[in-house]
Amino acid sequence: MPKTRDVLSHVAVSTAKGRRRCFRNPAHIIKAGDQVLTIKIGPDNSKHSYCSKCAQKILVTVTNRLHDITETLDQSFASLLSTGEMVSKDYEQRDVWTRGNL
Repeated sequence: MPKTRDVLSHVAVSTAKGRRRCFRNPAHIIKAGDQVLTIKIGPDNSKHSYCSKCAQKILVTVTNRLHDITETLDQSFASLLSTGEMVSKDYEQRDVWTRGNL
């Protein structure tokens, strides 16, 4: 059986080694020893660090999108099982700031 792909391999929690600013909100200061959300971006895998406050907002957005994708797939799979045809549903991509109270 094929190995399941890890689609979040570029996302991790790490400990800041030095003082820096949050990538999402430069007014937020990350101190050495703080836990940060680190996301590798682009072909050079440059790392963007996010403070815990911004990380929570990012993770809520990602969780909501994964839930929507799962629902879409569940509907498609249910349709496939009942009719023998795969029914596709367009996924409406939501802007990060319009989702919930972010």
